[in-house]
Amino acid sequence: MELGNVEIESLTYTDGCFTVQGCLLSRAAPETVYQVLTDYEALPRVFHNIDEAELRYCGETGQKQLAQTCKWAFLVFSGTFVTELNVFEDAAARQLTFSLIESAFMKEFVGSWEVRPAVNGLCEVRHRLSVRPVVAPPQKIGDISAKIFKRQVAGLLDDLSRELDRRTA
Repeated sequence: MELGNVEIESLTYTDGCFTVQGCLLSRAAPETVYQVLTDYEALPRVFHNIDEAELRYCGETGQKQLAQTCKWAFLVFSGTFVTELNVFEDAAARQLTFSLIESAFMKEFVGSWEVRPAVNGLCEVRHRLSVRPVVAPPQKIGDISAKIFKRQVAGLLDDLSRELDRRTA
């Protein structure tokens, strides 16, 4: 893998769930990458598909939660939708996981980030996205959906790469 290039390592569809995993190598320090990913209020400035982000805490458990207004586009159509996610941080391992609280069109959503040192002072960033729509799409639509999720992961990693380049320039 080349520095700054996004690599989609896997794309699977099993039991109605799409899972995509991608990787990025960066010159940024792992601590910097983790800081960017956990600066929730700044996510709309980093990621093109996030319009708004607000960190909240569950009143009952104190669990961190993230409310996001996300942008979507498909052919000539576009819009926004709100997602509410539980946030699980492991700062020592530099791992971050978001899991769906509620959505009208997804049964399951898990997005995870893993940041670790790599060779020659570089940093490896892995992003994994698993999505199970409320209704499993027919095969033709499923193929299009798989491409959309793949593009989504690549886009997030590209956005992150640009932000890290900006911070390390």
